[in-house]
Amino acid sequence: MSESDTIKFDFNKSVLKDIYTKNLKMKKVLFVRNAFYPDDPRLKKQVLALLEGGYFVDILCLRYKGQKFYEHKGNLKVFRLPLTRKRSGLKRYFFEYSISFLVFFFIVTLLYPLKRYKYIVVHTLPDFLSFTGLIPKLFGAKIITDFHEPTPELIITKFNFSESNFLVKAAVFFEQMVIAFSTLNITVTNALRNRYIERGANPDKLIVISNAVDTSAIKELGDKMTIEKNQYFRLITHGSIEKRYGHEIVIRAIQILKEKVPNLRYTITGFGTYEKELKRIVDELELNEFVKFKGYLDFNTLVKTLKESDIGIIPMYRTPYSELIDTNKMYEYFELGIPVALPKLKPLTSSFTDDEVIFFEPGNVESFAEEISKVLNDSTKLKRLSETAKKKYEGIKWEREKLKFVEIFKR
Repeated sequence: MSESDTIKFDFNKSVLKDIYTKNLKMKKVLFVRNAFYPDDPRLKKQVLALLEGGYFVDILCLRYKGQKFYEHKGNLKVFRLPLTRKRSGLKRYFFEYSISFLVFFFIVTLLYPLKRYKYIVVHTLPDFLSFTGLIPKLFGAKIITDFHEPTPELIITKFNFSESNFLVKAAVFFEQMVIAFSTLNITVTNALRNRYIERGANPDKLIVISNAVDTSAIKELGDKMTIEKNQYFRLITHGSIEKRYGHEIVIRAIQILKEKVPNLRYTITGFGTYEKELKRIVDELELNEFVKFKGYLDFNTLVKTLKESDIGIIPMYRTPYSELIDTNKMYEYFELGIPVALPKLKPLTSSFTDDEVIFFEPGNVESFAEEISKVLNDSTKLKRLSETAKKKYEGIKWEREKLKFVEIFKR
């Protein structure tokens, strides 16, 4: 064999060795979510963060009509399951979650021997979805649970149960079991982390990754838009329309304010179970001229509608649920430079001051109307609120939280 042949042989052997070593070190992550992708913003931004970091990411999620069952692009693969979501009552929730768990458990168990995931990241709800990673965990996979919401408090708020209710106690039990089962757990606020600890969770297994949204796309599009304000003073609330989110407070406040400010308008985008009742209230109060329902808006139209608005409203009631979480929506307002009105809830008052946002008493129509009336004709204060809130947001935006999230996997 000639010298050139020997060199060629050694080179090929070296390449094969490099490929083999790379495959052994390949960092594979499976995300499990009983919802839709890419619709879920928290899931989407975590997926993109890991893809940017060179990880190989698979997603196991639900499929709605028109979506592909399987997608593959670069290091990302999406597997979608044709499971339905038609939640209306407690029994329906239990049925859907039970079926979803069984199907997800089977698919995760089937995928693991083929993929050998190093990490499995489960996004709640339901909390017990994390147990779909049982078999992979027995073989060394790390289970990370991201708690979007506190299930016990959500049950109390949504179904008007007491803390002593059997289902609430069962939710607490499963919550603590999942925290103990998981290698690491993520919560969205310090208040929620503390609540888990109060119920017995190990503090060392809980970290906070803020619910700040990845606003890069919003900022990029918003910066390109030139919006000319018209004769109306616009309030806006966007997202799910559910009773606990408090749209009714703003509607009833409009009835108080309309005589003083006839050019006031309130826009509601999105859809939900409480939309029909809100429209009934608007009809009853004869406010159709002042309150407009826009329904679902595509991304470009939504950003334009937000940019046209003067104040973004987060009108949540005070509930056991709302005292523990924050909301994506206010960060979108901050990024676009829109002043924000917030209820005086613990996670919000601990993060912002009166110099940064407009605070009002949660669930109090008169308080909301009074605070809004103070700034309606004060453009200087509105501009100051916009600037100070955006400056504060720089310290909690996703670009910073993303580094904390990726560090979990590096460790």
